[in-house]
Amino acid sequence: MRDAFVRAEVTDEAKGLELATSLDEELSESVAPTQQLETLEARIDARLDRLQDALRSELRAQFAEWNTRFAQAEAQAERRMLRFLLATIAAQALFAGIIAILIAVL
Repeated sequence: MRDAFVRAEVTDEAKGLELATSLDEELSESVAPTQQLETLEARIDARLDRLQDALRSELRAQFAEWNTRFAQAEAQAERRMLRFLLATIAAQALFAGIIAILIAVL
């Protein structure tokens, strides 16, 4: 009976040792993927940061270009308005001259 009990204890210890070894192997295998995941996460974060920086730079460049275009369009509109005003003044002067000539003739 005692031999059977000792054998059962040895068997239980062996099974426990096998289980512990198996768990240790699984944990060490899961640590490597966890480290790989952390490395991948860091790489992805770095890529996202670079993409965000690139997008911000591109947006800044586009806004600068739009501001330049708007300023050019605004300046062109002002020039057109001034030309129109000058043409209006010239037409009024011409009309005033014609009236003065008509008054002088009559």
